[in-house]
Amino acid sequence: MENFMIYIRGDIHGDVLQVIRWIHAETTKWKTGQDVFLILTGDVGLNFFLDRRDFQRKLLLQEALDELEERGIRLHILCVRGNHDCRPEHIYSYHLTEAFGGEAYLEDPYPGLLFLKDGQRYEIEGFSFFVIGGGNSSDIFLRLLNDEPFWQDESLSEKEMNDIQRFINLFPGQNILLLSHMLPARFSLSAHRGNCAGSSMEVFLDRIYEECHSKICGWYCGHYHKNIHFQDGNCNFFSLYKTTVQIA
Repeated sequence: MENFMIYIRGDIHGDVLQVIRWIHAETTKWKTGQDVFLILTGDVGLNFFLDRRDFQRKLLLQEALDELEERGIRLHILCVRGNHDCRPEHIYSYHLTEAFGGEAYLEDPYPGLLFLKDGQRYEIEGFSFFVIGGGNSSDIFLRLLNDEPFWQDESLSEKEMNDIQRFINLFPGQNILLLSHMLPARFSLSAHRGNCAGSSMEVFLDRIYEECHSKICGWYCGHYHKNIHFQDGNCNFFSLYKTTVQIA
């Protein structure tokens, strides 16, 4: 048996109990000494209210991780930023730390919860991941009317997009697993719940796929609240919602 396991899951929107239930269901498969990785592909909901409710959610998750640690199982929860997640660099309690060959955002009271940084490449147990977080909200006006959280910088800036595009083009080799919150525009229409396909992030991700498809063997996202799996060339795409896929 491998000494690690890697899972990927879609949006949880702050429902940490579904993650804890998943942990309880899967824990019989895990052995002492294993590292287990759970990647959440955006709209995590841990940096949503920016008050004690967020801290309570993080505490519940960290307590579940601490219980596993007592059994010798190290579960790491790695979060991609979605459009409904405040950027961690705007939150005073986060700082950058080295993680898996890249940089990630960490809050010291919750060492098992990392927010992955946009435009970073991570090497985890022989797998190469590249992260492009952020997205576009289709319900901006409704959120503003209802006084619900919305962030003006939910999507990447033009400079961030250009830097990421330049960075990923420098990578040699193949077999990159791309982690994002949205799909490339060419594939997003069938996933959308409304008629808002072709957002700025989807167009940018389309550009990334156009230039780098030969390097990418898997693409995992959330956002659309649908479970979709399809293949384009050598790349397998997964849009995930309330389901978890195991890749190792």
